[in-house]
Amino acid sequence: MSDWMNDAMSEPTSVQTTPSVRPRVLVTKALTAPVERALAEHFEVFNSPTSDPAGIGAAAIAFAPHAIVVRDDLPHSICADVPSLLHVARHGVGLDVIPMAECARHAVTVSNVPGGNAISVAEWCVAQMLALFHRLPQIGESMRAGGWDVTRRAFSGKARELGGTRVGLIGCGAIGRALAHMLHQGFQVEVCAFTRTPSTLPAHVRAVSLAECLAQAEVVVPCVPLTELTRGLIDAAAIAAMRPGAFLVNASRGEVIDEAALLAALRSGHLGGAALDVVADRQWSADTTLPALPNLVVTPHLAGHTENAAQRNGASVVRALQAVLLRGEKPEHLIDHAVWASMMARRQRQPD
Repeated sequence: MSDWMNDAMSEPTSVQTTPSVRPRVLVTKALTAPVERALAEHFEVFNSPTSDPAGIGAAAIAFAPHAIVVRDDLPHSICADVPSLLHVARHGVGLDVIPMAECARHAVTVSNVPGGNAISVAEWCVAQMLALFHRLPQIGESMRAGGWDVTRRAFSGKARELGGTRVGLIGCGAIGRALAHMLHQGFQVEVCAFTRTPSTLPAHVRAVSLAECLAQAEVVVPCVPLTELTRGLIDAAAIAAMRPGAFLVNASRGEVIDEAALLAALRSGHLGGAALDVVADRQWSADTTLPALPNLVVTPHLAGHTENAAQRNGASVVRALQAVLLRGEKPEHLIDHAVWASMMARRQRQPD
């Protein structure tokens, strides 16, 4: 057993220790300064020089970490390539960036931070709804092109209020609940949701079928993780089923939406507008393009990247790594409990 494991396990479980040989932690993208300082108190920390999967994989092979703090897609072979790896701490909630089956096969445990960025993402969704209802993207473009008088004549009386409308959620987890609360309490919006567990919905959210959600809502908001069931869920047929002039707001995963069908609906006027914080090509390759449509807003996956969310996620990650690497305890938000015993057995046998 390595020195840092001996040192950590010889102390009472309620006491955090700093072993003589510190566990190594790879971070896929820089964290906030307070979180990095907290990690540095107990661990040897290395930031990956790039955030693409190949760069992260190369950094992990070179550094041989005991844990990885994940903010970007990991390569599929990460567990096989890095035998020292014991735990993956997701700085956020989405697990589609982690090869979960490979982690289980190699006895690498995984934790995440459910709800850490829920308020931030919900606020982004509300901001985009307000912008779409008030035609702010088009007004901004008109102001740059034509100026004050032209814009006033073109858009006077064209905006609508968000208040009193109907918003349909597809899925209602932590983000959906935060968004439903803001819309209901702040704007008197009627919120409906399609979910597999309608009995768990808040009292102010009405359970509906997917068909009802699409047909009735003036704004449709996917709030689902990326799985084989949700990939391509908002396809051409679903978009065609949305009410004319409706808006689509997506901060979940780009792969949930058929982008070609969405763009066609925006061009034809079937949909009034869309706001996307995510796209199908999450690495934004050189050949990735989205047209400059006046009713399309795209942000580079920043909805949950607020200072507040970063601190919540970072603090949870620090606690998880302290629990796993220093005390040999399950972290608060362990995903795969069935893998825990196998990981701990590997931990006991592992050299530095």
